[in-house]
Amino acid sequence: MPPASPSAPYGDSDLVPKTSILGAVLGGMGYGVVFTLFIMCFYLLSKNMAQKQDYRKQNIFFLVYISVMFVLCTLVIESDVDRMWRFSQEAGADHSWFFFSIGYIGELCSVITIWATDALLVWRCFIMYCDLRMSPWVFMAVPLSLLCGSIAIGILLLVNMSYTYTESYANLLSAFGYVTISLNIIVTCMVAVRILLHRHSVIRAFGFKHGTHYVGILTMMIESAILVVIFDIFFIVPFSLQNPIANIPQQCMVHIQAIASFLIIFRVAQGKAFNRESAIRTQDIADRLAELTFARSNNDLVESLEDPDRVMLVGHNADVIDTEEMDGKVDKMYT
Repeated sequence: MPPASPSAPYGDSDLVPKTSILGAVLGGMGYGVVFTLFIMCFYLLSKNMAQKQDYRKQNIFFLVYISVMFVLCTLVIESDVDRMWRFSQEAGADHSWFFFSIGYIGELCSVITIWATDALLVWRCFIMYCDLRMSPWVFMAVPLSLLCGSIAIGILLLVNMSYTYTESYANLLSAFGYVTISLNIIVTCMVAVRILLHRHSVIRAFGFKHGTHYVGILTMMIESAILVVIFDIFFIVPFSLQNPIANIPQQCMVHIQAIASFLIIFRVAQGKAFNRESAIRTQDIADRLAELTFARSNNDLVESLEDPDRVMLVGHNADVIDTEEMDGKVDKMYT
């Protein structure tokens, strides 16, 4: 058991053991969600490797990623279970024991999980800005700087970890949380803006019904990042106020990070996530439609069909295109 410290973060509040136990229970529930998503992602990625050779390297990377994240979550949940068991054996354990008994392994797993989640969000943001004429590095300067800052602060946090509560450790922990929150908010906003702009171009080219495909993608991206932001704030604010409620999100944080990452990877594995190829294909079709002219009346080459949803288009080279068939191709790209 770590030595007692008069400057323990939460003092001698009776809520310390209660919130710690509640956090451990919620963390176990979160681990159950992580396990379910891991199985789903692993199955889908393995299936894609056999069917889609073009994305083999990406699928292998994701398989390694989710496996590492799952192992980290497993180590954290094992640390929590061991902590609860040892507490039941330690009569009269000091309240600070709850805060520090997670140990170096648990702290290391937590920091690595946050790094991995932040890196995945930055990567997704980079993919979405690759199809622009301007270099994507211009847009990624701030997110990459924050990611580097998160890594640097995380290393200092691990180096300064001790069995006694110090002001420097508290400041580093708070800074680490603030950087993570800032990064997630900025990346989420950038992703949302990019998808909304692309959605607008799709609506202009194909009609309003095609823009609805992006509502689910936008919701997925926002929810995954906001989920992390909410739990970060839920931990940082009580911890800064030295409130023992911070024990609850602290023990769920690793699993929330993994859930957010697995949701994104599952969407990518399904082929429903926004990517560079989606933007390029949409732009190519939009450019082609822009070159077409409607044909009507006796002087036109093709008469309109009785069904108003099936209008024939004639291009400069007299290519006839059925817009309903074109709509089906556009729908297939985003479903």
